Amino acid sequence: MKRMLLLLLSVSMTLVFSACASSGRSGQDQDLSDSDISMSGDVSASSGSSEADESISGTQSAESGSTGGTASGKTPSDNSAGTASEKKQNDFDKTFTFDNIEITLSSALQWSKIDNKFAEENGAEVVKIPATIRNKSDKPHSFNMFNYTAYGSKGTILNIISGYFDDDIGELGEMAADAEQHGYLYLLYDGDGDYTLVFDDQKNRMEIVLPIKRDQKTGSVPTD
Repeated sequence: MKRMLLLLLSVSMTLVFSACASSGRSGQDQDLSDSDISMSGDVSASSGSSEADESISGTQSAESGSTGGTASGKTPSDNSAGTASEKKQNDFDKTFTFDNIEITLSSALQWSKIDNKFAEENGAEVVKIPATIRNKSDKPHSFNMFNYTAYGSKGTILNIISGYFDDDIGELGEMAADAEQHGYLYLLYDGDGDYTLVFDDQKNRMEIVLPIKRDQKTGSVPTD
């Protein structure tokens, strides 16, 4: 009888131990399964974060590409268009007023030479610029040749040569109010280019630019 009881007890304990062992393995399997799921979620999250970073990086690269190369915001075509449309100053055939004298200088140039053996510039070539002057004051007035400085094509000051030519506008004398005279403005010729007349009487200043070329069309001074 004792032997039977001991055998039953032994079998019962064996069954209990087996059940516990099975339950432990099931819990471990479950824990491993949960761990796998957790790791899979972490990998997915990491992958999503990586894709998001790549997307942000791509966006930043695109933005950098769209603004790069022209820090000023202007395209090369904008920069090149600026200087191409610039227009040089040309004051031929325009009327301007200085010191109450209205002056018009014609582009119909003529040419001459200084013929005075006592002159330092004797034989020098000169350009004759047809000119019309009008007295805009209410009293007798004349064109003052000392009111301007002439600069040649090289940017250096030219000697005033009005005194060598009787028909230079600086030699025409006084005009009555609103009277008009025709003559020439004579300039020493030192090559093709822009010649500048700077009018200055200490109160007012004016720059007149005259592009001059040796083969420029010639013409005649207007007549009364």
